[in-house]
Amino acid sequence: MHVVHQAVVWLLTLCLAAFAGYQLALVAAARDWLRSRLASAPENKLPGITILKPVAGADPHLADNIRSFCRQRYPVDRFQLLIRSSSVDDPALEIAREVGREFPEHNVQVLDARLPQPDGLNRKVCNLVAMLPNASHPFILLSDSDMRVGPDYLRAITAPFVVNGGKGAKIGMVTAPYRGTHPESLAAVFEALAIGADFLPGAFVSRRMEGVKFAFGSTIVLPAALLQECGGLEPLRNELADDYLLAQAVLSSGHAVVLSTEMVDDVLGAPGWRESLGRRLRWMRTVRACRPAGHLGSVVTHGWVVALTLLAVTGASPFGLWAVAFTLALRLSAAELVGRCTQDLCVRRFKWWLPVADVVTFAIFVASVAGRTITWRGVRLRIGRGGRLIRTGNP
Repeated sequence: MHVVHQAVVWLLTLCLAAFAGYQLALVAAARDWLRSRLASAPENKLPGITILKPVAGADPHLADNIRSFCRQRYPVDRFQLLIRSSSVDDPALEIAREVGREFPEHNVQVLDARLPQPDGLNRKVCNLVAMLPNASHPFILLSDSDMRVGPDYLRAITAPFVVNGGKGAKIGMVTAPYRGTHPESLAAVFEALAIGADFLPGAFVSRRMEGVKFAFGSTIVLPAALLQECGGLEPLRNELADDYLLAQAVLSSGHAVVLSTEMVDDVLGAPGWRESLGRRLRWMRTVRACRPAGHLGSVVTHGWVVALTLLAVTGASPFGLWAVAFTLALRLSAAELVGRCTQDLCVRRFKWWLPVADVVTFAIFVASVAGRTITWRGVRLRIGRGGRLIRTGNP
């Protein structure tokens, strides 16, 4: 038994060493991302762009979110905002119409929910497919309804296509990182910490190690011609990881995906625990569906839980206490440094909640490994092989 105990202690210690290295990598990757900022394109080279904004219910502060896409320092005749819901009775549609009336000089269209759309379990994708025929510009931008952007957003996310960093890369898609903002409940605070201290820094590490092989629903912009060349959106109507699969299609076409340095705000509002935990579980099971080996290997990133386990296994020994203190100091310091790079006020303000939030995150990780069902916008679904969505109860 003594040998087994020592083996467990050594294993946990090695996991903590890996965690320490990972935290240092997070900070380095965040700084590397920040240094990749490009200058905006000249005014006469700004491309025409159509923004597709699918809505489903009155998200927190939806009107302000939509307004932010209208208040762009971008030629009004070069961008179009299309908004649609799959439901005729969706209250989000009237909110969108009211915002549209505030900007009569802008091309803001709230599309008829009765427009034909394909059948599919990914209702967001089905909604986007219905919107596409109304796009009138050569670039298409997909953005979720809970996102809010700054006034130079369109200039920043189109810059790689025009400026191209001087590297001559064949850019096919630009996606934008996001941070949790406006948390109005403790559940939302924990969600903002998970985004800003775990999910996003992990994406920075992935970018640095293997390039950008993913996309975020916060922002996906690509040429309409390339979207058509990649097969369009319709093949994704029953896929959970539509953003990831679209990025993979662009990469397979021989084009590069770029992670913009323009940060987008994910307006969280006041979700209850059930809503927030369900959404986070869906995200983790999405990652598991896309990259199962990486998802399972991410257990070493849960350093705080590993440190607490080591403390318990060693009977609160001086070594166990030192490991806990070291892990906590490293975790808080790395979160602060990454938060400075991303200008994430939530992470910097609420980082003291991380010891509790990390335990919750680990519990969600365990749950993500143990099951295959998700709840998405009130609909319960099952994840099949490769991330394909299946109706609950279907074989």
